[in-house]
Amino acid sequence: MIATLRYTMADVIRSNRFVLPLLPFVLGLPLLYSNQSPPLDGYAATAALLYPVAAWFGVAVCNSEDDVRLDLTIATGGGWLPAYAAKLITALLLVSALIPVAIVYPMLIGGFSPSASRGDVLVGIAAHLLCALPGLALGVLFSRLVIRRQAYALLWLLICLVLAVPLGALTASSLLPLRLLAHIAPPVLAVARSLSGGNHSVGPPLIPDAIGAVLFCGAATAAFLKLARARA
Repeated sequence: MIATLRYTMADVIRSNRFVLPLLPFVLGLPLLYSNQSPPLDGYAATAALLYPVAAWFGVAVCNSEDDVRLDLTIATGGGWLPAYAAKLITALLLVSALIPVAIVYPMLIGGFSPSASRGDVLVGIAAHLLCALPGLALGVLFSRLVIRRQAYALLWLLICLVLAVPLGALTASSLLPLRLLAHIAPPVLAVARSLSGGNHSVGPPLIPDAIGAVLFCGAATAAFLKLARARA
């Protein structure tokens, strides 16, 4: 498993598959901090930016090998599960590496007014995880390992990414099923609402969304492994 993971990471880096999904993040950070903002407002913006970026990383990593090379990886790496798990872990590591950058960058350039406190940093890390992990889980579901026709897959991925916003607004619905659906959907809107205005009491309001994000990531990962295995 470790050898397969090392190979997958090296292959993604050597093939420069990470460059295109990295560009929106690299270009977006300076734009988001072109003016000073409160720490939590800034972290809300970069967390929302990381949501589609993480999805793109998921697609890029899972699509890094053609069918012939993937078959070789499966054959030499101990089966389909280590090969696919290595892709998931590689994408997770690459996306996770962006979170410290998003947290530290505005501090280095003086993008916050007032300065970020330790509590702001902890809340910012949680917000980025809540947005990045569901985005990544959604992205791998639309990779070539699951859907061969990538033109349609990427279109549906874009639609699903956008749908997270109106679904998040259903938390105010009077119907319990709609509220549950809102909490299971990627919590991009909930994070933005909780962090906007410098609100430091974001823990309890985000607990249902955090639980929903864990359930969403687990279900999406299980679906990815099952569907990818069926198409292997």
